[in-house]
Amino acid sequence: METTDEQLRLEDLRAAVLTALYRRRHGAHRADSIANIFLPPGLNAKAREVEMVLADLERFHWVEAAFEAEHSSIKVWQITGAGITHVERRGK
Repeated sequence: METTDEQLRLEDLRAAVLTALYRRRHGAHRADSIANIFLPPGLNAKAREVEMVLADLERFHWVEAAFEAEHSSIKVWQITGAGITHVERRGK
């Protein structure tokens, strides 16, 4: 099976999002902030794509979501211990 350009871009986006959260691991961040501020400019990712990638990363237990406030519908994301371990092992 051949890997398509879209699959490669998605994998690059997953790595970039996880790395961005790793660098800011002492807080929780909104998907639109991750897309517009934290990612490298060359990726040109939309907030919707970042939300999709975050959902993928959540299935691996590398990130987790919570609501911004008790009565809020806005999700914020942060890296988990498993995600930190994955990034640190990948970097070596």
